[in-house]
Amino acid sequence: QALALREWYPARTVVGADLHVQALGAAMDRAPGPWLRADLQQMPLATESVALLVALDSLDQQGVDLPLALAELFRVLQPGGALFLRVSAHPWMEGPHDQAFNTGRRFTAAGLQQQVRAAGFQISRLTYANLLLAPPVVLMRLAQRAGLLPFDTNHYASDAGHEMLAQALGLEALWLARGDLPLGMSLCLVARRGRSEWVSE
Repeated sequence: QALALREWYPARTVVGADLHVQALGAAMDRAPGPWLRADLQQMPLATESVALLVALDSLDQQGVDLPLALAELFRVLQPGGALFLRVSAHPWMEGPHDQAFNTGRRFTAAGLQQQVRAAGFQISRLTYANLLLAPPVVLMRLAQRAGLLPFDTNHYASDAGHEMLAQALGLEALWLARGDLPLGMSLCLVARRGRSEWVSE
């Protein structure tokens, strides 16, 4: 995502961050920095120094203290700045996939809104994502949890799977440009620090 933001906003400084050295190494192999090793709960950034924060599949990870992480994101964000986050949805879907990919929690829409508002953010938009591939993926994960289908990380590494996911997300992007998705495997939220002129309650 950092690479895309650099293309969209060439005049801005875009810093990619991750806690894990392996992920940072892979990022550095793809593009020059700045890349930053950072813990969501104690970020090495000055107070009110960031205009946009993008947190993808990070606030739902094992070991993350959610109130503490949200408070830290609020601290570094400028007044009026925006937060975009994506987390895993539906606690009833917890299973072997979550254990393999270090997912520590799944959220309901109401629970996510409550936590973000409690941190002081003004929520502008909340929608589901990853809808088009949800039916087969949900069936697969429920079968894995029941022991009817062995868990295999190769399911997530195939080129065909990546291409299918990319096409599905591209179609969803067209939908999201016009309105929210009613269901999906993920939740996406946009919020601001301070008053937003386009807050939707």
